Amino acid sequence: PNEAYYLARYDSLCQRIQHTDSLIRRQLSAPKSAKAFMIYHPALSYFARDYGLHQISIEEGGKEPSPAHLKELIETCRRDNARVIFVQQEFDTRNARLIADELGVTVVPINPLSYEWREEMINVANALAK
Repeated sequence: PNEAYYLARYDSLCQRIQHTDSLIRRQLSAPKSAKAFMIYHPALSYFARDYGLHQISIEEGGKEPSPAHLKELIETCRRDNARVIFVQQEFDTRNARLIADELGVTVVPINPLSYEWREEMINVANALAK
């Protein structure tokens, strides 16, 4: 009885997803757009895969990084020209800020679990395109 309603909602959602994907691809195709980023917990793995980006995770096996791993992360960011470190509210941001200070890069707060998923993903793309 509600099939038409659900099909219409499904079609609407598909259109929103396709439009969002198109906006993100346009943002990330800018010549100055970063192709690598750092994040505390690897929450953007599919985003990175789908848009040809390199996600560098601060977290090491679910634990805080060792000083040696921090040094390696900084070298990786320099080599890959990562200019953004994404931080999530629920994680400790001290290491992210330490790395950002060392590299002179931007720390951008994100919420990958946000109900407003579309705006959140566009914000991620915008941060990478700056």
